[in-house]
Amino acid sequence: MNQAQLKTFTNYVKKWRDTFGLMSWEISVERDEFDIDIVARTDFDVNNRFALIRFNNDYTDNLSNDNLNRTALHEVLEILFATMRRMGEQQFAFDVVDRCVHKLIRTFENVLLK
Repeated sequence: MNQAQLKTFTNYVKKWRDTFGLMSWEISVERDEFDIDIVARTDFDVNNRFALIRFNNDYTDNLSNDNLNRTALHEVLEILFATMRRMGEQQFAFDVVDRCVHKLIRTFENVLLK
């Protein structure tokens, strides 16, 4: 991922943040390296409404604007559902909650990115 792609990705993150009204969240974007094969990851602090989206710097397979937009939407939806995720994890196993959250994310992606 080069600097221009990072800027494009960051702009898509801002677009989706604004679309979902997540203005009370402080969202940062940075490049990182992961041992596992993922495009991006979002870590968040629900109480302080802070999220860090980390884009895998080693990911180079498909960095088209469409893919950057889809990835940005996915990560912003992770933030949108962050509180629900944390509440669910108090009652259920992480993988059960993660599957439910990702079903919602896929539905939103399919509706918004027809």
